[in-house]
Amino acid sequence: MRKTLLASATLITALAAAVVPQAHAQQGGTSDPKAVQAGSYAIEPYHTQVGFTLLHMGFTNFSGSFSQATGSLTLDPAHLEKTVLDVTLPVDSVQTTVAKLDEELKGADWFDAKKFPTAHFVSTM
Repeated sequence: MRKTLLASATLITALAAAVVPQAHAQQGGTSDPKAVQAGSYAIEPYHTQVGFTLLHMGFTNFSGSFSQATGSLTLDPAHLEKTVLDVTLPVDSVQTTVAKLDEELKGADWFDAKKFPTAHFVSTM
């Protein structure tokens, strides 16, 4: 479970709202799915947070996030099976509402941020 918390639909949802077309980074966006253009999109690290929730001892949910994500989304709306989301997260950016839990998550029993400073996710279809 240690390395699989990030591989979820939540990750894709969180990042879909935070990608910027590389060729049109300064233009405004649209919420119309029919207006989505094929292309390569860059994840904007300062406006992207990847959220997660974990079950603690079978009875309490803790939520947290990773910030400063980098990566890309290659999208072809006509051929969604060719879509690729590639994301890298700095493990040390993990944050919950409990400082002790943050340190535990960064430690060797969980993400081991010293040994694995980044988490990398690539979507598959």
